[in-house]
Amino acid sequence: FANTYISISSMDQNLAYWGFDNSDVMLSTDPRTRGISDQELQAIIKADSRVDNVIAANVLVNCAIPAQGGQPSRNLIAFAYGGDMDSMGIVNLEGRSPIHDNEIAVSLLVARRYGKGPGDYMTIYLEGQEASFLVTGIYQTINAMGWGFRIQENTVRSFNPDFAGGNYIVK
Repeated sequence: FANTYISISSMDQNLAYWGFDNSDVMLSTDPRTRGISDQELQAIIKADSRVDNVIAANVLVNCAIPAQGGQPSRNLIAFAYGGDMDSMGIVNLEGRSPIHDNEIAVSLLVARRYGKGPGDYMTIYLEGQEASFLVTGIYQTINAMGWGFRIQENTVRSFNPDFAGGNYIVK
């Protein structure tokens, strides 16, 4: 009981190890009504001298792992980032964050359940399409009860060119 209480009560001192980014602010917009592009909005935010960096950070709920390795199919949550995840304090327990379009980092629960680690390939349904991704990292999270993966936002757009997130994290 004491360890759980201390861990939860001091979570704000270690957000990255709970699966969150370490940004200072999260902004949300409606990309259909804001009148400027994603790049223009990020440039405006970065122009503020108090801002070190800003990247897109969106959650996708329409993802799944097909049955594989003796395990059943499972719905997942994807965390799509539009840039350097490490610059926002995102931490992996093993390996690194995805950089290229064919890469993902998977949660510890997903890695254990499906027997995957950095260097392995994993099949995922993303935007209704099946694809194989190189696992580059494993991370711990409490998001989505531990069922998730991280991916670059450009990868999502390669599956759905109309994807528009509208969420940004800022340091």
